[in-house]
Amino acid sequence: MVTRAERLLLSGWVAAARRHGLRQTPQVVAWVRRKAGGDITVVRQLHDGTLGCSVPCVLCARELRRFDMRVHCSLGGGEWFSGKLDQDDAPVPRPTTGQVRALFRPQRANQQRQRKVVSRKPADDQAATQPWHRWWSV
Repeated sequence: MVTRAERLLLSGWVAAARRHGLRQTPQVVAWVRRKAGGDITVVRQLHDGTLGCSVPCVLCARELRRFDMRVHCSLGGGEWFSGKLDQDDAPVPRPTTGQVRALFRPQRANQQRQRKVVSRKPADDQAATQPWHRWWSV
């Protein structure tokens, strides 16, 4: 799974807290908030230089809620959100493609075992109903 920038930044601060001898989670959270501050700004730039939607992903939002951080992010279209992610008007976190694959899709182990062998070329009566029939008829 891809590590996003917000989690990477927070994990760096957590590693620094552990090097300073803090082991318990409440101590680590308080230390990170004291050293890093209570705000984080997330900016994502598109290939043409404009600002893209920088709403944190599902796992990053969970970590930012855990550290009780204020988030400043672009919603796209020139709109910005500033506040904590547990507020009512907070944007809905968007899962990455890897998170959708790993967290939100059902397991398909049984379906792979019961796979049927299907002919690649459709029958003449199916050719008119299938959207991909024109590529096979060439």
